[in-house]
Amino acid sequence: LFQIPRNPPPTLSHPEVFSSQLSDFISECLVKDMNQRPFARELLEHPLLLAVNNFEDKIRKELHAEIKRQRADGRTSRAPEATTKRGKLKSHRKAKPE
Repeated sequence: LFQIPRNPPPTLSHPEVFSSQLSDFISECLVKDMNQRPFARELLEHPLLLAVNNFEDKIRKELHAEIKRQRADGRTSRAPEATTKRGKLKSHRKAKPE
């Protein structure tokens, strides 16, 4: 534990594999000096997270379209599988059988 504040912060082992935005975000999160480290609300404004937030809407729309397409093709959700706990059938299942 004594070495944590004395040693430099950890880094990605193969930074070339990751985007520069991800590398920058991780390095900002791992700043050891609390006066230099950004607040969480500042990190939420990082370009990496802003890009992910915009991407989330796109993924949601694509999933919605795919579900509609599968329903139109006649594919429905499969029946829930039996769930066991300690060898016994669970009595409170979240999915209702069809």
